[in-house]
Amino acid sequence: MSILRSLPLIALISFVLPSSQAPAFRGDRICEDFLKKWDKKPTELHFTDCERVEHVQMDRFVASYVVNGAEAEDVETYLKEDFQMTSLRFICCGWDSLNIDDLTEPSAGVYRDRFGNEFYIKMYSAETLIQSRGQWDDIPEFYVRVTTYLGEP
Repeated sequence: MSILRSLPLIALISFVLPSSQAPAFRGDRICEDFLKKWDKKPTELHFTDCERVEHVQMDRFVASYVVNGAEAEDVETYLKEDFQMTSLRFICCGWDSLNIDDLTEPSAGVYRDRFGNEFYIKMYSAETLIQSRGQWDDIPEFYVRVTTYLGEP
């Protein structure tokens, strides 16, 4: 059977089968609270929104979360253990999981869902003069972003 003849069949399958039985395509993802969906969201972390970010090179979904400074260390520990995110460091003007010592090493944590889609987990603060972990309680909020890229580069 030629590829042109099989395309209508593929389209028909996706309409006839229930969504749980339809083929999983990378582009069928929706923007949502990813950590909750995976049952991997710490109770201290609060989902704020998810948006599709359109970009010339590649569109992406970005789920945003917030945690207060007093609970940030617990969330950081969880993200390091579950997603292998790097530790937060004070860089210039704020706390970030960016690894500036070795840019060849990943800074963000990574999660791969059952369809093979990759998600990148990152934690950071807004600008602050607080350079000591012992003073994180004085930082009002830290942020977590979960990003997944749509399509191929």
